[in-house]
Order: sequence, then structure tokens, then C-alpha cells
Amino acid sequence: MTHTERWIHWGVAAVLGVGLLAVPSASAQSFSTTRHIPHIAQGAGWSTELHVFNLCSSSARYRILLTSKEEILGMFLFGLYDPGGYTVSRRTNIGGVLGQPINRETQIWVFPNLEPDVNQGYARVLDESGGTSGDATTDGGCVTVDVVYKQHLPGGQIRSTAIPMQRLSKRGSVLRFDNRGGCTTGIAILGNGGSVRLEAVDSYGNTLGQVHLGAIRHTSFPLEQDLPVQERHGTVHIDGEVGVLGLEFCDRKLGQFRLPHPVP
Repeated sequence: MTHTERWIHWGVAAVLGVGLLAVPSASAQSFSTTRHIPHIAQGAGWSTELHVFNLCSSSARYRILLTSKEEILGMFLFGLYDPGGYTVSRRTNIGGVLGQPINRETQIWVFPNLEPDVNQGYARVLDESGGTSGDATTDGGCVTVDVVYKQHLPGGQIRSTAIPMQRLSKRGSVLRFDNRGGCTTGIAILGNGGSVRLEAVDSYGNTLGQVHLGAIRHTSFPLEQDLPVQERHGTVHIDGEVGVLGLEFCDRKLGQFRLPHPVP
């Protein structure tokens, strides 16, 4: 199955309302210090927007490092939105060497649906208001990002959902799924390059199946592709230092997102 087929298999009529799931509490030690955008998708009916804003009253600078699923830099086509539209270009990062300045405005970076094939990957967010530079940036805690995924349907309709950026959970995560009634769950996993294992468990606690994904930086696929979860509901346990995103589709149309519960 090609990358395009894997993504389109997630969804492309009745749509569920977008639900807002609270991020569960967990000890600070269970998360990595770096912050990530677990999934970016553009092309073949998909676009992604990064809504960046500053939580602090003082100005800040940030960089967003972009990497494709194939670990290739500079693969994404994107631009900064303004009232006159946006000019797209290909770069390896948002912000350049010195970082992108931001005050109280919201900066919207658009990865438009302009390409015939879907390009997927992830990003790392460096908040340089912490006072250091380079990849070892101390997180200043001021800059944050909402990630908006949009599915562009053939009739011109657009389905969308938004999630906050994440930190990798060092002890793994648990994601709820419900694949009944014509619905399916797509999953995107961002890892640190270590081994990742999935175990699907039904609502009674019985194991439905397991799969070892090997060393993972980034992957995405319909959950039913690797696990026997058709017409079932329950949880999938993801072992490894990971960030996880679930997107639920009903009749191949985007319904809502599902965020993981990190293992405490």
C-alpha cells in the first residue's frame, strides 16, 4: 500500500462532531522535555495548519523543524497566512536561524492541499524564549501551537479538527478506539527512533492482537491494517517513547480526533 493509499484509507458521509478531549494528568517525569507536532499531512485531499501563539506578555522567538516521514528535510510546501493569502515555499524549518518573532498575534502556517500525492511527516517545536539556541534549546514555555487537520472532499466540503502539540510520553500511551458502525481509526505515531509495540485490547480486557513496528521516528496507518479491530471497540496500548494521534473517520469522512492517555 502506498503512502497516499494509507492516508486516504483513513477517510475520504455522516460526520461526527469534533470532540475536545482533556489531556490527562500525569507526572512531569513521564514526558520528554521536547515538544512535537505528531503529524503533518498535505496533498491528495489534505492540508494542515499550524496556529502559533504566545502565552506570555513579552515577545518570544521560535523555530519549527520539519521532517518528512522518509526523514527528508525541505519536503513540505508551506507559507505564512495573511489577509492577502500566503506565498508558499519549501524550507527545512519555520523561523530560520534566529527564530520567528511573535508577540500577541496568532501566526498561521499553512501546508496547502496543492499536490497530487500526500506528503506526511512531523515537526519539532523549539521555543527560544528560554535563552539558548540550537537544538538544545531550553523551553521558554511561551510559544504554543494548535494543529488543524483539514480533509478536502470532492464536493468542495471541508472537514477539520484541531489538536494541541504534544510531548513524547516516555512510558508509552493508551489510545481509545471505536471501529463500529462504519467508523475506523487512523493512528499516527511519532517516536524517538526506538522500538514501538502495539497491543489492541477489547472493552473486556481481552487481547485482540499485537504488532511490533520496529524502530519508529514517524508512521501513520489505519489501525485495522495491522490489528484485528474491525467492528470492535477498546484501547490500543503503545509501548515506547512516543507521541500519538488518533483520527476517527465514519464512512471515510473525518469525524473527530482522539488524543492518547500517557502511562503515568
